[in-house]
Amino acid sequence: MAGLTYLFHGDDEYSIAAAVDEIKASLGPREALEANTTVLDGKQVSLTELRMTCDTVPFLADHRLVVAEGLADRFEGAGGRRGRKASDGGALGEWAGLAEYVAHLPATTTLVVTGGSLRPTNPLLKSLRAVAKARVFPTLRGARLQDWIGARVNRAGGRIEPDATRVLAEFSGGNLRLLDQEIEKLSLFTGGEPITSELVGQMVSSAREARMFDLMDAVVQWRPAVAMRELERLFVQGVAVPVILTMLVRQVRLMVQAKSLAAAGAARSDLMSSMGTSSDFVVDKALEQARAYSADDLRALYRRLLETDLSIKTGAVEGELALELLVAETAGRRR
Repeated sequence: MAGLTYLFHGDDEYSIAAAVDEIKASLGPREALEANTTVLDGKQVSLTELRMTCDTVPFLADHRLVVAEGLADRFEGAGGRRGRKASDGGALGEWAGLAEYVAHLPATTTLVVTGGSLRPTNPLLKSLRAVAKARVFPTLRGARLQDWIGARVNRAGGRIEPDATRVLAEFSGGNLRLLDQEIEKLSLFTGGEPITSELVGQMVSSAREARMFDLMDAVVQWRPAVAMRELERLFVQGVAVPVILTMLVRQVRLMVQAKSLAAAGAARSDLMSSMGTSSDFVVDKALEQARAYSADDLRALYRRLLETDLSIKTGAVEGELALELLVAETAGRRR
């Protein structure tokens, strides 16, 4: 009997991660499985490397879990970009043998292949349909998102008013990871009292900052479709163009500081002091994003932001259009 293969894809990365955790929990004691879980970079791994990992016998356990993150995204177009024809980069190449391999996957191995929002014509998706359990995780919206919020509040032991649920759904844009964190904090803060829309409103500024991190993540990961969606969500939340541009400039400045200070071997306390923050999350995120850029790249990005600011102030380009052009250009240009 062959091992199980799953293909999880969609924009809801939080739910994909939760589904992987559920699989992990079903395979045995967490302590034993931790040593037998391998996460592979789907953008870089070869079929040979994946097969060797899957063929490895579990160590002191009954199962091995292998996760090929983002593997399906490689076949969405040349360089992983959206909007290209499949012929530009969708050929499977060596990966044409994956379906045949997983049909005879070792019984002790469970393989999970993940990807973002995939087109029906994605060649890897098409080849794995007959041998893998495929599941789509779209971004939750409307009533489904509000139901998710209500269920999550209940699990946290809290209560929430209907108006507060709607407000949370509106400004979160379906970011379940952000919602999970904020619901946990709100439930602890209210101590059993209902979460109100007024209390949720106090979170808007932090939520917008988290949305900006999501936007920059999409930019540095060269995911233009995701970056444009995050920008649109900021527009929908009513964030003004000058505010978004200022937040982008601030984030790039933090990336420059993080990169230069880390290269100099600065301590974390010095990083926090220079960056003007006491948040480990802000520091870690800036460091993570800065790794995708060279110092010259960051300087070029900073100049591009200044050019956008000037074009808006002089009326050369309308504000929202200028930001859309900026994000599409910077997210779509692989370095």
